[in-house]
Amino acid sequence: MPEAKAIVAHGQMEENELEECMIEFIEKRANVLISTTIIESGLDIPSANTLIVERADRFGLAQLHQLRGRVGRSHNKAYCYLVVPDDKPIRPEARTRLQAIEEYSDLGSGFQIAMRDLEIRGAGNILGKEQSGHIGAVGYDLFCRLLERAVARLRGSAAEEPPDVEIILSGLCLIPDSYLPDTRQRLRHYRLIATALRNGQLDVITEDLSDQYGPIPAETYRLIGQQRLRIHMGSWGVNRIAPEDGWLILRGNREGIHRGLKGLGWEIRDLPDGTTAGRPHGQLAPDELDGVLEVTGLQQGIGADR
Repeated sequence: MPEAKAIVAHGQMEENELEECMIEFIEKRANVLISTTIIESGLDIPSANTLIVERADRFGLAQLHQLRGRVGRSHNKAYCYLVVPDDKPIRPEARTRLQAIEEYSDLGSGFQIAMRDLEIRGAGNILGKEQSGHIGAVGYDLFCRLLERAVARLRGSAAEEPPDVEIILSGLCLIPDSYLPDTRQRLRHYRLIATALRNGQLDVITEDLSDQYGPIPAETYRLIGQQRLRIHMGSWGVNRIAPEDGWLILRGNREGIHRGLKGLGWEIRDLPDGTTAGRPHGQLAPDELDGVLEVTGLQQGIGADR
């Protein structure tokens, strides 16, 4: 486009230089703006009607949505071109993001895009096998507790919180989207499970899932069982449970742990690092969640609906 005047904007420019650059583009003294993602928010240029995003496969879904929103801010029809390399394959996650931005192109589609982004990236340890973003850094269950705590503080009251027990045991724990396709309902049930304080609440959740959506998958029973174990171990004063060489290593209040293990009739060993090891008499302790739920009497329904 030899007749076009192009200018460049990026975050390393001085503030007044960047401002002058944007004014020049807004006043149409330049008709092509080459920019970094600095333009993704806060700019309203009604005359801009075409956006070309180079290497769109490297951008997050929320970023693409924000960038796309920089054009089409007037009555004129706008175009957004997402450019990807044709000489090399793009990652499956990137392809999924591009398909989502193409699918949700209507006005007001921001919520759908946010939910789709949450599905693609995952929102912590119980929403999938991977963690991502700030929620992933703490886990969805802890994120819910932090949120409840903040709300309670604003209201001037103390939040009743579920026990904070780190469980290091193998076993897939999730609500499959094939079982509960509606993302909002799936997130709602994740939150209900993660914030449950008593087994009775989990019984109600289990009954609700079964009544509304049919037989509960094993991985969802396991997710509920994980919270039962967290509540149970939390009542002993446990803050971490992990398997090691045929024993379950429990960290927390040693006196409470002793009472709990004696109630199960387990063999007990106190370790030099302050933790306590326990296992059923005459057998190795399991290293997976299903086995621990079984030997503690907390297993309900796992495997019944396979």
